[in-house]
Amino acid sequence: EKAPQNSRRIFAGIDIPVSVDDVWNLLTDYENLQNVVPNLVVNEVLELLPGSPSPQTHLHALDPNLSHAEQCRAIAQNMKGAILKQVGGAKVVGINFSARTTLEVREWPQGMPDFAHFEEEVYEGKSRSARVRESKGRELERY
Repeated sequence: EKAPQNSRRIFAGIDIPVSVDDVWNLLTDYENLQNVVPNLVVNEVLELLPGSPSPQTHLHALDPNLSHAEQCRAIAQNMKGAILKQVGGAKVVGINFSARTTLEVREWPQGMPDFAHFEEEVYEGKSRSARVRESKGRELERY
């Protein structure tokens, strides 16, 4: 496949000599992510979220009047997961960098429903460029 203009496409893969279940269990062992994620300096589990093992059990109860993003959010609220506070750090060219975030993780073991994949750059009715313009005025919160 030819890349447009002055760009390059790079494809990569990795062979993992363990079962899919072993990989899933490693990635959902939230208390120990810092042991397997490179440069994850702090990984604090703020809350474990109980939930259903499969989104399919909730698809029948969706309101067809909701947008795809709202439907996805409604299903996710019933999914297992965690709220994590994480700090990543790395030393690049002699300079220490770090980034801190709190994130909500939801498990989709069978993958997200087809309608939940956003192919265009419009999200919640706003284009990517409109969201960037709005975010420029947002004040950063320092920790």
